Amino acid sequence: RSGLGWGLAQLLSSHRDSVKTAVSEQLSSASKEASQRTERLQQQIGGLGDDLARRLGSLHGEWEARGESALKTVAERLQRVEAVEAQVLLTLRELAARGRGAEECRCRDPAPD
Repeated sequence: RSGLGWGLAQLLSSHRDSVKTAVSEQLSSASKEASQRTERLQQQIGGLGDDLARRLGSLHGEWEARGESALKTVAERLQRVEAVEAQVLLTLRELAARGRGAEECRCRDPAPD
């Protein structure tokens, strides 16, 4: 058991455990770092989700208020239209009554030709 190959094999064998340990430590460190990054990203994503939910809630409330305001405006305008319609109907009835009254007068007291 002599020679360069045997000496190199012994050297590699003695360093194999230290290389395994170094690689294992590096993998463990990289795994911890990846886990920490993943956790930070999840927290950021969660924060973004919360912010988005707040903004959507705010927009929903704003659009709901606008919708209610628009409905109120439409209801007020409809009431005005209905009031005008009632006034027109009343006026038409009065005109019709006057017209009937005028016809009755003409029928009772015909105008001379």
